[in-house]
Amino acid sequence: MRSFLRSESGAAAVYIALVSPILIGFAALGSEVGMWLLTQRKIQHIADVAAYTAATRSLSTDDIGKVRESVMDRASGAGLLADDDLVLTLPPTTGSYAGRKNHAEVTVSRALPRYLTALFSTTGAADDVLITARAVAGVDPESGEQACMVALGKTGVTLSIGGSGEVTMVNCAAASNSVASNSAQRVGNNAELTATCVYTVGGTDNLQEDNVKITYTDPECAAPKIRQRPSADPYADLHMLTSSEVGGINAVSPTADPVNAGGVVYAARQSISSLGELKIARFDDLNLKGEVRFEPGLYIIDGARNGDLTINAGAVVEGENVSFYLMNGATLSVSGSAQVKLTAYNKATSNRTDPYNGILFFGDRVGTELKHSFTGNNGTVLSGLIYFPNDEVEFSGNTNRDVVEPCIRLLSGRITISGNSTVELDDSCDFRSAMPPNAPKITAQQRISLKE
Repeated sequence: MRSFLRSESGAAAVYIALVSPILIGFAALGSEVGMWLLTQRKIQHIADVAAYTAATRSLSTDDIGKVRESVMDRASGAGLLADDDLVLTLPPTTGSYAGRKNHAEVTVSRALPRYLTALFSTTGAADDVLITARAVAGVDPESGEQACMVALGKTGVTLSIGGSGEVTMVNCAAASNSVASNSAQRVGNNAELTATCVYTVGGTDNLQEDNVKITYTDPECAAPKIRQRPSADPYADLHMLTSSEVGGINAVSPTADPVNAGGVVYAARQSISSLGELKIARFDDLNLKGEVRFEPGLYIIDGARNGDLTINAGAVVEGENVSFYLMNGATLSVSGSAQVKLTAYNKATSNRTDPYNGILFFGDRVGTELKHSFTGNNGTVLSGLIYFPNDEVEFSGNTNRDVVEPCIRLLSGRITISGNSTVELDDSCDFRSAMPPNAPKITAQQRISLKE
């Protein structure tokens, strides 16, 4: 009996028996937590894929249903389960990119049942673990090729060059966001186009490399590049003044006969606190004749009373550091024999908060598509951004850069060059020089990147 009591045989088995449940428990806990981490990685991948898809698809359509359809299709391919919860938000509502257009936010959640960890839960196995991932994707503003002309419309012909029109873009490209088979076209055989390249979401008509009057100056662009990613609107977040905001600004009564008055000088004197030091003048209608000069400021033409901005034949219109905002259906019309020399507002101010620096003509995003026309001649010199995101801009007649080197950018729903108009756009002329450092750039072929 004494030898039995002194025997140490089998002592290890006792220790193993006592410790094994603990070791097995830790192993089980480690496996379960490892499964959570693996699932986290999987759904983060799903969220990344979904956000990238949403940001890309939203450039070509405003239909949230179509965007979501594309997102769910790609997410399912990436591993989204039927019971997973995917939330798509355009634009993001949280984080540093909240409210930023051309961005998308996606959250994905998956509930996992508890196993051994249920022993440590106050509610037991019914208390599932919710694994969540979030991703934000959007346009990379530093990417892409400089563009001087971008047609933002998503259907039909949005970029058209016809007649004997000549469009020359130096060191910059043209782009069309339309999905149509002839989204960018040359009408007839006399129109000429020179650009680094042309990018379209859809197809092109008569812009191929065998057309001798089409010149692509980028060695890597021997022909227009079709089926490309849409170009983002870099001014999509630009605040458009509303009727309630400008309602307190008294409308200016234009001189009835400025020719007999010996010329007219319009000065913007009123202001809105949200626009910093920018001075404003509002017109219900502005019909320009004779000699007219605009002093620096923002000039609003409010179409609520069927008013427009019309520059008549024979008018001589000049102004530096000016911007013209057409709202509530107001349209712009420049007659052929008018002499127009206008440069966009780029007056440096002490707080540099004026949002319309660099913009010469622009219109709101309200209502149906409008048409704005420029019938130019050798006396027409425009310098700045022409921005009508929902409308058509037509150039006809002849505009010539020989008087003063112009610096025009065209960003519009549709762009039409017709007649014998000559439009020259030169990227070396930087109308953005007075704009804030974070001012948007006009580019084609931007990348979509993950942000958060």
